[in-house]
Amino acid sequence: MKNKKQFFGVLFSVLISVFLVGIVVYATTISTDITTVDLTATGDVSITDDLFVTSKASISSDFVVGGVASMGAGIVLDDATIGIDFSGGIFDTEIVMSNGARIVSASATAGIKIEDNIVEADDTMLYLSGEYQNVSDGVRKGMLWIYAGRSPLIPMTSWGGNADVGIKIEVLNYANNTIARGASRGMDINVRNKGSYTGTQSWIDGIYLTAENESGGTLAQSIVAQFNLKNNGVINTSHYGVLIQDQSQGTNPTDTVMLKLDTSNNAVGTTRTGIELANSGGTGYDYGIDMDSATIATADIRLSGGPTIFSGTASPSADCTDGSIYLRTGTASIGLAFNVCDATNTWTSLASAGFEW
Repeated sequence: MKNKKQFFGVLFSVLISVFLVGIVVYATTISTDITTVDLTATGDVSITDDLFVTSKASISSDFVVGGVASMGAGIVLDDATIGIDFSGGIFDTEIVMSNGARIVSASATAGIKIEDNIVEADDTMLYLSGEYQNVSDGVRKGMLWIYAGRSPLIPMTSWGGNADVGIKIEVLNYANNTIARGASRGMDINVRNKGSYTGTQSWIDGIYLTAENESGGTLAQSIVAQFNLKNNGVINTSHYGVLIQDQSQGTNPTDTVMLKLDTSNNAVGTTRTGIELANSGGTGYDYGIDMDSATIATADIRLSGGPTIFSGTASPSADCTDGSIYLRTGTASIGLAFNVCDATNTWTSLASAGFEW
């Protein structure tokens, strides 16, 4: 009898030890708090109260916790219809990261909200890192793929004028900095071919935008990119719509163009205008095109067919293209100021042609 008691005592101690060191669960529902070192489950686990694991948890099927879940080393989910389900409880914060960042529960304005404070200059709220390893083609769906759509079963019955938006970015400054401190930038994109690794490829694009009306679709208007200048306060110096800067320091390509408009792939008809300046209201423009501060090597404008228009202080002497116009500044004679290239590719001033004012 005494031996039996000792046997069951030892057996009970072993079972308690197994429970404290690790729990192996095949399919069960636990309605009380669990505190353990490791948790291993080959089936479903449903815990209606709190779960505290000081080391690691490995779950191969469904895992549902109704209370608080605390994992000391992490969670491994091998195969589950639902990885982690928070729908059974109400939490201010679903997940707290080791650096203090919080993943907050869904609300009326956000499905998932990540909250953190950025302190250092190189800190970031969300960092995605990976390498493309397809050796036969580019990974065209990208590192981050966002899909948003409107079902044909949910057409609008009315409209307040707002568009369905894929990505919304707001960077707001509330701080009263001095005029010489601080700046805000909505988006910073850097696509770089790494020369330090002798990087070689066909091409790079900083940004690629497409606004497409598919065959069978109907639109009232289509705009690929819209830029809105809004100054409702005080701007001391520049107020630009688009600024394109050439910061090249390598070899000079055979063809460098700051802004190129191309209709080579247009199969629907002639494009009405390449560049249009318009103002339906307001004060308009001081100059339609201002090249006063530019250094021009050959001509200010080259027209279709080859004729050019340019200006300078000296008398034109180089060969020219028939129909070109040269406006000479610094002379009191209008006849000398206006020069036209004739059919022999020679400059002729109005004065030499017998016209003088």
